[in-house]
Amino acid sequence: MTLILLISTQLHANDYNMSNFYGNWKVVKIDRIAGSRLLPTNAVSQVTQTIRLEKDKINLLGYVSKNVTYKEKTIQINKEHRGDRTMTIYYGHLPERKRLHQVSAYKDDFIFINFEIIDSRHIVFLLLGHVYTLKR
Repeated sequence: MTLILLISTQLHANDYNMSNFYGNWKVVKIDRIAGSRLLPTNAVSQVTQTIRLEKDKINLLGYVSKNVTYKEKTIQINKEHRGDRTMTIYYGHLPERKRLHQVSAYKDDFIFINFEIIDSRHIVFLLLGHVYTLKR
């Protein structure tokens, strides 16, 4: 069993610019959440896969999408507002966060996937009932 400790570091506003996150990311951990539609054995097989983020293209677990645009937003988290089902904090992932920086990838004006920037080396996303942790 591998234990990965994610430490949220203080990032400056410029650090959240999506262009700082283009490149290859490796899946290092997958956590199953309630309601998962993906069998655990299928999720485990995706650990160590590489995801590539580019200015207008994403290669996500073998699925390539072109003409992608990104929109960023910062969400304040407090006891009354723990996010919604599109956010990993809703499912108890890194609950100590005071704010969540979310980047939505759009394809044809629809959200393709939401990424959460944890720090300059870690991002996470939800897919089919799992939280995927990616590392540079």
